[in-house]
Amino acid sequence: MLLRVTRSTLLAKHDLLMQQTYRSGSYGAFQRTFSMNRSIRALSSSPFPRGHRSFIANQKFKQHIIVNSSLGAATHFSSFFGGRRPNGNRLAQGAGLIGAASMFLGKGKYLLGALKLTKMASLGSMVLSVGTYTMFFGFPYAVGMVGLLLVHETGHAWVMHSRGIPFSPMVFVPFVGAVVAMNQRPRDAWEDALVALGGPALGSAGAGAVALAAHSMNSQLLFALADFGFMINLFNLLPIGSLDGGRIAGALSPYANVAGLGIGGMLAYSGAIGNPIFYLVLLSGGYETFQRFYNPHHIPPNYYRITPTQRVAITGSYFGLIAALVVAMDANQRYRKPPELLMRERELSFDMR
Repeated sequence: MLLRVTRSTLLAKHDLLMQQTYRSGSYGAFQRTFSMNRSIRALSSSPFPRGHRSFIANQKFKQHIIVNSSLGAATHFSSFFGGRRPNGNRLAQGAGLIGAASMFLGKGKYLLGALKLTKMASLGSMVLSVGTYTMFFGFPYAVGMVGLLLVHETGHAWVMHSRGIPFSPMVFVPFVGAVVAMNQRPRDAWEDALVALGGPALGSAGAGAVALAAHSMNSQLLFALADFGFMINLFNLLPIGSLDGGRIAGALSPYANVAGLGIGGMLAYSGAIGNPIFYLVLLSGGYETFQRFYNPHHIPPNYYRITPTQRVAITGSYFGLIAALVVAMDANQRYRKPPELLMRERELSFDMR
């Protein structure tokens, strides 16, 4: 009887800590909750299924994992909302920061050149990325991440192929993302916008397909992957110079990139996105915007000469895709369970055994 009362008390306290963790998002609350999980397990006859590994994997779903996939580079990073970070994610964040810095500062060509030495570079780099992400997020989630990146970059590649623009083989770089680089500049703003739209459009469709599969299979893993897919494509549509949205909005007016830098600055200042890699995105966007205004050789002649119909099509596609992603993310959130709730359901299931 004493065991049952003690266990009941611990479960009640555990619920309170779960609520604190969910509301504050602090790592301290996470640690207290994890300690409570160990206390509850100590009163049981056997440990939870899969133990610490499954718990940590579930916690990863709480992070907003963002991928900046631009035409020339892609940057993978996780966004934390204050508080201390687990050491494992610091390692991932540091690796992503180094890779992103090399890309944004113009040194990425040496890295890409090394990866393209063999014909198996695309497949090999994909396997390498899956293996690396598996160490942090688990194998099923890692495969889904790389698969969604593949769909996104395939959208860019398909449009470039249809427009006759030569491009490099697709290369995956762990904690940087995936790259499909154009080997020639687009002829005008219309073509540039089409290539930029191809990635988020196909990527959003892929994330939507994952969400539908999640509904049919009632799979929380697929709901989490769909959330990841919606997030990376929506983030890419920010009108910042180095992102897909910067290419699309910049095709309408270079001043759209100035507005995008303001939006990005507010996100960074408010702490909505606190990852240092986002600062590199802003710096790259600032450089891209500066080039559009003050470097006449950066933009091809007659670049902005597009028809009114093309301008309307770009505008409608851009804002329509943003609206669709916002609605899809909101709908997906209604079915995706927070990791705290998943953990609580596991405990209740275990308690009934």
